[in-house]
Amino acid sequence: MCNEQISTKDQLSLMFRDESTKVIQKAHAQWGISDLPDSADSPSSSSSFSSSSSSSTPSPKSVVSSRSYFSERPRFKLSAAPEHSRTRLPKEIYATKDDQAIQFYVEHYVVGHPDEPTAAHELRMVEWIHAPEFRDMMAAVGLASMSNLTGNKALVTMARQKYGLALQHTASSIANPQAMNLDISLRTVIMLAIYEVIRNKGRPTEALNPFYVGNLALPPAYSGWFDLCNRLAAPSDKPAVEILDIATRLLKLNAYLSNYALIDGRPKTSQIIRSALAIDAELDAWERQHSQGSVSSIWTILEERCAPGFFPSDGVFEDSYHVYADHWVARGWNHQRWLRLLTCRLLIEFSDRYPVSCAQVFSPANMAAEQQNILATIRRVARDLLVSIPTHYRHPRLERQHRDYIDMTSGGAGMGVVGLPNLLFQIQVAGSAPGVPRHYTVFARNMLETIFADTGMLQARGLAETLVVDGGVGGSGNNNSNNEVKQERADTPPEGVLTSIESLPSSRKKAPIVVPQPQTQLAGGQQLLWYHERPEESYS
Repeated sequence: MCNEQISTKDQLSLMFRDESTKVIQKAHAQWGISDLPDSADSPSSSSSFSSSSSSSTPSPKSVVSSRSYFSERPRFKLSAAPEHSRTRLPKEIYATKDDQAIQFYVEHYVVGHPDEPTAAHELRMVEWIHAPEFRDMMAAVGLASMSNLTGNKALVTMARQKYGLALQHTASSIANPQAMNLDISLRTVIMLAIYEVIRNKGRPTEALNPFYVGNLALPPAYSGWFDLCNRLAAPSDKPAVEILDIATRLLKLNAYLSNYALIDGRPKTSQIIRSALAIDAELDAWERQHSQGSVSSIWTILEERCAPGFFPSDGVFEDSYHVYADHWVARGWNHQRWLRLLTCRLLIEFSDRYPVSCAQVFSPANMAAEQQNILATIRRVARDLLVSIPTHYRHPRLERQHRDYIDMTSGGAGMGVVGLPNLLFQIQVAGSAPGVPRHYTVFARNMLETIFADTGMLQARGLAETLVVDGGVGGSGNNNSNNEVKQERADTPPEGVLTSIESLPSSRKKAPIVVPQPQTQLAGGQQLLWYHERPEESYS
């Protein structure tokens, strides 16, 4: 143990010692972003943005938070002032492109996201919003998003310039850690990475995670970092470390599959199938243990359901939502679900490609039953992931009376938008999982299209394009088949996708209040713990 005392800022400066580009590359690796040039295509959209708001009285419920929220994230119209009016009025009264971009950033990347202010005026006393060094970052994000939504190529050039200035500010902060504002620096680094999610569509094969799909080796320092996390994690955080450990083994298994061809009937093939089954069993055990709160009560989940028609059907899946202790826990659960779906997809592929080896692992009499059991797990976990979406992303159609229920999960989000890139990939996996019902895929695709229309993130549109809706079943089980199947997609977003606030039907702009009626009531007014509703599964 070193006896030298190191200040908190000195410790943090060591954490940020990497060059700015290296920091961004690390964030890219986490979110599955390829280092594509900024010339990625920017689809034109006819969407326009205008200010719109509606108010309504929250529905009564004894367990509902007393917080109130705005009904819609406000929007603005991206239009230039008439030429004749410019000649008669002072130029200063027109909002500059920078001002419009910053306004877009605030309204679509801050206001209304988890643990962020619910109205723009609440930001007046927030330090980072006024920081000159963060202004360039906000402008870069806003300009890139506006370019994607309008097809205005000139905005791309402006976004690049602001992005470069933000990089310079970050490098200067790292070079002078004693004067660094940690909150502003962290926000800038995160938004530098999210900028790439906005600008780059990415190929479908990169949509999951570069370590999983691209067969990238984990960095040498990873094992030491993991050991440190494992030693220092508080008991309530241990479940997250356990998920990280399982994820590491799944990545290694996938790396092996990417480098070596398996032959049906060979011992090695049977061994790989058993390894995948072991990972799936661990994920199942983790779920059973922590959903009951046997280790820490903060990991317990409640699923609540309101009467049909209360929530907009395109914003909340099957009228249901989850309640978590905080957003950190909610994100941990979605990582578990994502890993479970990927593992089950592997097992389904194994059963199709290596029937002889599978017969050596499962008894022939139980083969069909085991496959159906795995498919049932996929449907259940995919549903849980889709039900969880409102916790992480507030659909623009959700109004105040809806949000008073969904926002019962609070705290632990940090920057509310930081969880969105991972959520995009998780939604895609849930919508493309083998055997999921068709409406799962339709909901997932529409949600990704809506996120694109709301934020301008090209990654959201790119992932939406990988979701194929055919016949009565959604999901392909194989992302490489996207080019072989004609996608059900038109030039305009499918029905139910929000392209602008002006597309809201009148019934949604001022929706009548419907008092939700919980479907299952337990003692004390709590809803049925969702774990008890799930079917039993075994791999005997």
